[in-house]
Amino acid sequence: MASTTGNLRTSTSNIKREEECPSTLRARLRDEPLAEKSPIEPIPYRNVYQEVHASLRGPEQDETLVQELENAYARMGYALHSSATKHLLEAHAEVKAKTKAFSEESSKTLEQNKALYDNITHPLSATLCHSEDYPQASIATHLKRLKQDIAAAREDIVRLGTEWEECCKEEEAAWNEFKKGFEDNGQGTNVIDKEAKTAAEELKKEVRAIVEAKCQMLDEIDQDFKQRIQEETQKIMATLLAGI
Repeated sequence: MASTTGNLRTSTSNIKREEECPSTLRARLRDEPLAEKSPIEPIPYRNVYQEVHASLRGPEQDETLVQELENAYARMGYALHSSATKHLLEAHAEVKAKTKAFSEESSKTLEQNKALYDNITHPLSATLCHSEDYPQASIATHLKRLKQDIAAAREDIVRLGTEWEECCKEEEAAWNEFKKGFEDNGQGTNVIDKEAKTAAEELKKEVRAIVEAKCQMLDEIDQDFKQRIQEETQKIMATLLAGI
C-alpha cells in the first residue's frame, strides 16, 4: 500500500514537472524516435487500481489470520447464542413451572374459598353430616333425635324418682305396720325379742338393697345421659369442622 502510494506520488510529480517544462518535454519527444508499438507494461499511474486492490488483499498469511479471526468470532457468536438460548429456555421452563404451581395452588385456594362460602350461605340446620354410628342426615334431624333422647332420659329419671318415692313410702308403711303389730300384741318396741329384731334387720337390708340398686340405676342413667350428650356434641362439632 505504501509502495503504491509512493509510485502514485512519483508519477504525479513527474507529470507536473513535464507540464512545468514543456520545452524540455517537446525537445525530448522530438529527439526520441517513435515506438512502433506500445510498451508491454502499462504506465505506472494507470495501474493504480490494481495495485491498491492488491495491497488491500494483503499477503496469503494475512488472509489466513483474518479467516481464523472470522472463525473465532463465528464460534464465539455461536457459543454466545447457544448459551443465551439455553438460559432463556431454562428460565422459560422455570417460569412455566412456577406459574403452573401457582395456578394449582390458586385453584385449591379458590375451591376451599368456594366451599367455605357455600357453608356460610347454606343454612346450618340443613347441613348434612354423618358418622359410622348414625346415618347421613341434616344437623336439624340429628338435633331433633338428640332432643328425643334427652326427653326419653328425663322420662326415665322421673320414672325412677317416682319409683324411689314409692319405695320410701313402702318402707315407711312396712315399718308402721311392723310397729303396729307389736303394739297390738301388747308388746312395746323396747321388748322386741331376738326373732323380731332379726326380721327387722333383714327387712332393713332388703330395703337398703332396693334403695342402693335404684340409686345405682339412677347414677348409671345419669352417666349414660351425660356421655351420650357429650358424644353427640363432639360428633356434630367434628362434622361441622370437617365440612369447613
